Amino acid sequence: MDEIESIWRTFLTPPATREMQREADLAQSARQMTVAHEEMQIQAYSWGSGPRVMLVHGWGSRATHYFALIPMLVEMGFEVVAFDAPAHGRSTGDICSAPAISRALVAVVNSSGPVDAIVGHSLGGLSASMAIFRGMLVRRAVFLAPCCDIAPSVIDFASRSGMSAEGQAEFVRIFRTEFDGQLGSIGDLLAGKSLPMLLLHDPDDPDTPFHLTESLGKSRPDAVLQPLAGAGHRGIMRHKSMLAAVGDFLRPLRDESNPPHAFGEEKGG
Repeated sequence: MDEIESIWRTFLTPPATREMQREADLAQSARQMTVAHEEMQIQAYSWGSGPRVMLVHGWGSRATHYFALIPMLVEMGFEVVAFDAPAHGRSTGDICSAPAISRALVAVVNSSGPVDAIVGHSLGGLSASMAIFRGMLVRRAVFLAPCCDIAPSVIDFASRSGMSAEGQAEFVRIFRTEFDGQLGSIGDLLAGKSLPMLLLHDPDDPDTPFHLTESLGKSRPDAVLQPLAGAGHRGIMRHKSMLAAVGDFLRPLRDESNPPHAFGEEKGG
């Protein structure tokens, strides 16, 4: 394995995280299913009944990190579906990326059924957008501290890797290939699609730039941007203001009589 391949694999290897007892208890209370996908086993979970909400976690996380949001949505009358991304949580696999999460998401939807709404945290927001771009239909989307554009992270990682300028260029080229010719932007992926969305982000988030979420919100008439000062990057997943905002945003779906949308194979743009 040459230097660039080694650094590439390091970039795609998520950190190991310890499962807390409350997360294990939440998983135990779920209806569990294992989805065979690309020679991996994707662990998926569901709770409750009603309009279906899919949760997509971020890098180095797991489905049950939504331990605050899941019971609230179930109590509101929703079915909640979530899964551990490849190489995360109880799913198998060694490496992961936003496209890999997106493909796993599609596999879970194909197994569990169409969804009415989707919630994505951090890289999960970008992954969800990729699935929507490729044809997954939802009626509402929530992005928590989203990674709106992966390009800054890729370029920053390459610059800190110790590679030569030529090596850095090759690293970025490889990543562009992984992203089907682009580095990936939520704004670009969802351009031209009518999709009510809620954007929640701490202006001082140290991990994903708030200004990109702010720009996304300003560019879309169907988006609501709500800054959550002090929520933090991971803390936003259990922040009281997040729970209230998401509940208000998704509540109309609970009373609608329209059936949930189905997943289609066609690309949109």
